[in-house]
Amino acid sequence: MRVKAWGDLIVINLLVLVLIIVIILAPSNGVRIIIGIPFILFLPGYAMVAALFPSKQGLDGL
Repeated sequence: MRVKAWGDLIVINLLVLVLIIVIILAPSNGVRIIIGIPFILFLPGYAMVAALFPSKQGLDGL
């Protein structure tokens, strides 16, 4: 598969690495919570859908 189709998953992985660095270095729990909430609520579902349906053509075959 082309790298272009997996670009969004690479971006998610880079954002997770940034989150890990922020969690380690941030002195305040508030910062950790504010930055971590989108990762808990949004990114797991987006990553799963992007991995299951990598085609840009949509779901016409279903």
